[in-house]
Amino acid sequence: MNWRAWFWNGFCLTAVSFLPCWCFAADLIAINAELETVGWSWRGEDDPKTATPLSTKVKCVVGTNSWMITTVTAGAAEESWWYTGTNLVWRYETPASWERRKLSHLSNDVAEYDTKTMDFDGDPRGGIGRVFFTPQVRIAWLAFCSGPFLKKEKREVPMPNELWKETWLWWEHASDAGGFKDQTRVFEDELGLPKSVDVFARSKQPLMEYRVRHGAGPGLTTTNVLGWEVPLEFYLVQYMPAGATNTWQVYSTAKGKTTSVTVGKQPQSLTPRGPI
Repeated sequence: MNWRAWFWNGFCLTAVSFLPCWCFAADLIAINAELETVGWSWRGEDDPKTATPLSTKVKCVVGTNSWMITTVTAGAAEESWWYTGTNLVWRYETPASWERRKLSHLSNDVAEYDTKTMDFDGDPRGGIGRVFFTPQVRIAWLAFCSGPFLKKEKREVPMPNELWKETWLWWEHASDAGGFKDQTRVFEDELGLPKSVDVFARSKQPLMEYRVRHGAGPGLTTTNVLGWEVPLEFYLVQYMPAGATNTWQVYSTAKGKTTSVTVGKQPQSLTPRGPI
């Protein structure tokens, strides 16, 4: 080996040894967002003029094979869902803590938490007794974490609220192989978050519509981190059968606004009492 080859081999080995560990870790991005949802009664029992928006703060750490979603909704304690790639860890306030805080008007700072771990394949229709994945979490998942799931050949896009199962839509869904159909457009990058999603009933009646807001022109309002497009503002609407035959009405609406996107760090653990 001549001196030039010896020098370059030694230089490369030395340089690699000093690279920080994150250079070899999976790419992750950290997203902070604000979500506003409005619920409407699908039987028309509520006056739309009295509907009150519900505000939720969302934090996500997202990669191509894992994600974590943390939500804080007005009047509720923090909840987190961490998909590790094989398992789902759910951190939630205990029922006893919730009742005690509700009766005594205590703040979220004194909430007590517990965790549950379950096998999970990345499909948000799963969960323990269907108690996990609130509409707010499902919307955050769709906007920021659904890219890898949407690339699957056999999948059904979940809607934020599942009260459609209390209508005749349940029978239609059960009789169609694969459930409700959808038309989905995604960003053409490795993460593949959705640009738009339309879920239909058998009659082609829209059941859910999701859109990333357009900017001043044909482009969408996004930001790019690690080569991945992330929506800066998005909207969603879900429909339900109304009281009269062959009539429909809006059941829920949502608006999301991203406040920051940065390079993320791998989550370490979710503990019942300690910070994330």
